[in-house]
Amino acid sequence: MTDYNNALDNYLIANEYIIQSKDNYLIHKTKYNIAQIKYYLGYYDEAISLLQESADYFKEEDDIPYITALHSMALCYIRLERFDQSTNINDLGIKEATRLEFYNAIPRFVNSEGINQYFKRNYAVSIAKLNETLPSFVKNKDFAGETVTNFYLGKNYWAMNQPDKAMQFFLKVIKAFTEENYIF
Repeated sequence: MTDYNNALDNYLIANEYIIQSKDNYLIHKTKYNIAQIKYYLGYYDEAISLLQESADYFKEEDDIPYITALHSMALCYIRLERFDQSTNINDLGIKEATRLEFYNAIPRFVNSEGINQYFKRNYAVSIAKLNETLPSFVKNKDFAGETVTNFYLGKNYWAMNQPDKAMQFFLKVIKAFTEENYIF
């Protein structure tokens, strides 16, 4: 199990030294990593602030960290139940991934929006978006993406009072836990 608290402490120490280097790329990469840890620890507002700084910097410097910072912001907004802001970031992410021809990132934003729609109780929309992304995760052997998608598909069907259909997806999640020792 990852020790996020110790990782955060170490990144904060490293950040003090990195700031002195005046290497903007390294400074923002460190902020991005600190934001990821804060996300996992549940400090979503703090993570968003750092991710926004990272996205602003990387927009002109490096496509991949820019796109991943946007995706992480969308997930933070879901956790904070700021669903409209998550939708805005997901839409921006799809637009920017298309502009940058970083097409393999698009399913992440569509999936994030599917999860977002689940929380907005738009179950049919959520199912459609999640089903749209599932083949991409399977094809790319993205085990985590596939498992999380199955979990939310199950939750959608459960919320729609279709327990038999929900259980098909929950059993896949249980299999992921028991066979791969994976849990989200």
